[in-house]
Amino acid sequence: MNAFLAVTILITVRLSDGRDINMSVERYLMGVLPAEMSYDADMDALIAQGVFCRTYAYCRLQHPRDSEFHIYSIGRRDQAYVPSKRHSRTDAAIRWSIGTIIKGDDPNCQHAQYNRQTQEEILSLAEEGLSWREILHTLGKEVVFVRTE
Repeated sequence: MNAFLAVTILITVRLSDGRDINMSVERYLMGVLPAEMSYDADMDALIAQGVFCRTYAYCRLQHPRDSEFHIYSIGRRDQAYVPSKRHSRTDAAIRWSIGTIIKGDDPNCQHAQYNRQTQEEILSLAEEGLSWREILHTLGKEVVFVRTE
């Protein structure tokens, strides 16, 4: 009989008030994606953006901002984390791409960084009918799978 052990990967987030909170990476991402891209975007765009967000979070797990926490919750320093913006569509996009990250190992997380131009390209490619995998490939990103929760 094969046994499967589920492991939850935790991330420590420094909030704007200076408090640190621990949560699963996937729960964290459910508060990041809707802060980074509108919930009513094309689903393939949301999934592609979610992969960027997850990759950045995993990079910060390997290369934390500080010895006490991995990542800031403030968008201008890291990814915006706004759990009050959670939406069923963005939650679904995170769940759809669970375990998918962009290949790369840069201590500055350059391979995972995105900006407004990247988001506009993602949205444009999704409007052209590309799947989330095709979007990432078109942007020159290779995806790999990691173990998550």
